[in-house]
Amino acid sequence: MSLLITVFLALAPVQAGPVAGGGSDGPAPLELVLPAGEPGAWDGFFVQHQPARESLAAVPRQALELATAAQAAYDRGDFPTAYRVAEEALVAAPDFPPTLLLLGTAAFRLRRHGDVKAVLGRFLDVAPSELWRTQVLGHSLYSLGEYAAARDHYDRVLEVFPASIEAHRGRALALYRMGADQAAADELASLVELAPDSGAVWAWLAQVRFDMDQLEGALVAAKRAIELEPLDPRAHYIASRALFDLGRDEEAEAAEKRWGELNEARSAIDSLRNRLLYAPADIALHFELARQYAQLGDVASLESAIARLLSQPANATALLERGLRAFELLNRASAKPQAKKLLDKLAELYPDEPRIQALQLIK
Repeated sequence: MSLLITVFLALAPVQAGPVAGGGSDGPAPLELVLPAGEPGAWDGFFVQHQPARESLAAVPRQALELATAAQAAYDRGDFPTAYRVAEEALVAAPDFPPTLLLLGTAAFRLRRHGDVKAVLGRFLDVAPSELWRTQVLGHSLYSLGEYAAARDHYDRVLEVFPASIEAHRGRALALYRMGADQAAADELASLVELAPDSGAVWAWLAQVRFDMDQLEGALVAAKRAIELEPLDPRAHYIASRALFDLGRDEEAEAAEKRWGELNEARSAIDSLRNRLLYAPADIALHFELARQYAQLGDVASLESAIARLLSQPANATALLERGLRAFELLNRASAKPQAKKLLDKLAELYPDEPRIQALQLIK
């Protein structure tokens, strides 16, 4: 019971949006194997969106153990391993719904959008009551350029999960790519009322308004996006374009300059993140990504990168060295509270380490 609940409850809808300009199926070093289960084998597995106790007897212990291992790999950002181990779990228990969902989300993280279609399509066949969990299927359809299908899937998700910000945003972007600019703008305008603190939503609203020649409205939305997410280059770019078209050249040049700085930094970060997708155990890449975030001053992303770094397998000595380097990066980013929290944790783990003791004396 505990293994299944651990795996399944971890699989909330993935908080990620569709790729901005569509996309391909991404790198494909893995070959999808999806054995079919017996028709109706998992009927009644879910009761009020939770696994039914009586259904657990049909789940082989090996399948639960493999699913748990796949979830652990997913949580530490090792998506290729999560993918492969989830495949093994499905051999042990074909069509086991939690494992199908895990495999689908791992495929999404790996940008294997064709696999997402196959896996989450199967998931919906065996667990139709869990449609609300499949927002990423819409994201993958969008990324494959299947905008009408993406819109239709988001519509289905919203019928059962009307509070889904991700599905609302995905629907708006699908409409935008289909050329329905006004409908997309209306959807996004409604969405900023539901999610007023989402910089990404405001930036997309700015983009759509700009494309509709609503320059003042685009500028208002872009400025709000910058207030919420000052390190996002896209909003600065849209603001610069709107300002140029409004004849406010001096402000436009300043916005354009800031966009250039941020875009260069984000390009380097995106390259590192892409490399880490298929080399999740490369510690040097993890540190370089953390260094880039520290240099940019993106404390939230730096914290996330350090957490992922420190979750990688290591012996006590290696973990200590990684922790001390991470502490330095947090200090470099002026993230003093986060640095102190990490140092305190290291002190608990290594109470006799003189370097930690010395750092604790520095106020």
